[in-house]
Amino acid sequence: MEPRGEVGGKGQAAAGRASSAVATRAVDSTTASLIGSGLPVFGHEPFAGHAYGRLEANGRFIIPTEFRYAFTDKVMMVRAQSPECLVAYTPRSFNLLVDSAFPAGNVPGNNPKARQAMFMSTHRLTIDSQSRVVLPAELRSKVPLGDSIVFGGQIEALHIYPSSKFEELAQSFDECDLTLSTHPGLPLDPL
Repeated sequence: MEPRGEVGGKGQAAAGRASSAVATRAVDSTTASLIGSGLPVFGHEPFAGHAYGRLEANGRFIIPTEFRYAFTDKVMMVRAQSPECLVAYTPRSFNLLVDSAFPAGNVPGNNPKARQAMFMSTHRLTIDSQSRVVLPAELRSKVPLGDSIVFGGQIEALHIYPSSKFEELAQSFDECDLTLSTHPGLPLDPL
């Protein structure tokens, strides 16, 4: 029996193709509704900043208030990007990323196995009415988060770090300040 809320199981290749076709149609109709909205193609304000959270022993966490606005579908696509963090996307962002990085069909750069692997390695998780999500044991074993976690905004995705790893990354924030101290600023030319 396939666990609820996770991508995987029998017929994955066919399901991936079917969901890709459905996603492409959904992206087209959603894109049409976004025209003139001022929002980026992924359909929500870019994620920025960071927020601290807790991971319960059963893998449950609460999406921080400052990032909830994007998850209107009550679904979060999550995968382990490396042993140091998980990456969470809205379904729209995830589908656009897959279509951009791993194009379908007979086009240059097409890598069907990589595209399939992307779908197979990503978990589709349900967000409850209190903005809680339960990470499957598989993801928790790939990225040992501990009980103190940090959500880092990465434009179209949220990175979820163990707080100790995030503290290491935060040391590089000073480098940004040094670079910006010599940046001339944005042009004032009208659009």
